[in-house]
Amino acid sequence: MGFHDDETQARYGPIYGESSRKAGEAFARNWLSEKGLLDTVPRFEAGQALASFARSIETFCGVKAGSVLVAASDTFLTVDAKSLMKRRLPEDKFLCVMNAASVSNLEERGVFFGFIGNEAYRSDGSD
Repeated sequence: MGFHDDETQARYGPIYGESSRKAGEAFARNWLSEKGLLDTVPRFEAGQALASFARSIETFCGVKAGSVLVAASDTFLTVDAKSLMKRRLPEDKFLCVMNAASVSNLEERGVFFGFIGNEAYRSDGSD
């Protein structure tokens, strides 16, 4: 939701962001708990390369390492949307990756996990 009034948006944005983050994390924790996975989700360790952590999440979820997550920088983990379009990842595998990354300790370590923009990719994988 957005407001045309910049002042209202500036006040609303942080409130919505925090409540949305908490709701998403609660959903992720519940989903992982129902699958018996919550207690074994990989943690991002001090000194660990973000790309290495991404591969550990993918492996944890039974996905080919390097096929879903991309470390766009040392502080930004995102999803490789083009790769997903080509592979047609099963929903349960995708949810596992997203939920496991969401409940890991990335935020505590200063790493943002999310999507880059909302660009649509063609289903044939071309740009």
